Amino acid sequence: MTTILINEQQRRIILMESIDDEIKKTAKEGENLIKRIQKEVSKQINFDLSIMMTFSASIAGFIGPVEDFIKNKHHDLTSMEISLILTGVIFQFIKDNGEVLTKIKEKIKEKGLMSVYKDALSKSVDLKNSFLNLILSLGVTIQKSSNILGYTFLIPLLPVLYNSISSGVITMDNIGDIVERLSYFGVTNYAGFTIKEIISHLIHKIKQQ
Repeated sequence: MTTILINEQQRRIILMESIDDEIKKTAKEGENLIKRIQKEVSKQINFDLSIMMTFSASIAGFIGPVEDFIKNKHHDLTSMEISLILTGVIFQFIKDNGEVLTKIKEKIKEKGLMSVYKDALSKSVDLKNSFLNLILSLGVTIQKSSNILGYTFLIPLLPVLYNSISSGVITMDNIGDIVERLSYFGVTNYAGFTIKEIISHLIHKIKQQ
């Protein structure tokens, strides 16, 4: 049996590619989630919700945990009903959406799901605030709390980032590489700067533990 030895640099390269695979997988799963929700709800309210796909990457990390919350607490709901509720939650956080939100909430009320919707909305607010508090605890300043939604795609990636930083795979020397890989989520240059700051502060915090 042949034993293959790799040096530390090769190990980090392999692990970095593993992180890249996880980022791609998370981005694809998020895109598929929003695509399914958009398709199911567009049919229900007879309204084109394709606009959801323009920010699918950023909101999927935020809406995924809300979907899990609904499924775990309300076992009798169908996929169509859950998608309707999730769309109501999504558009509650989007500005200038009065007409769409009204149509969605009317359909939610028609189906007798307002209590579930309010429950899901409350959970989404808690999740947003928890994530915002985490970012602020790192010493990163977000100009407006509403802007935090643009970074919630990081939520499902936090365990990967934490483990990779703890094991020395992600360091101050390769933050730029990680931010570049996060471009799968449609990260803009401005957002990229903030994400770089977030990861930098995360590295400092983990190394101090």
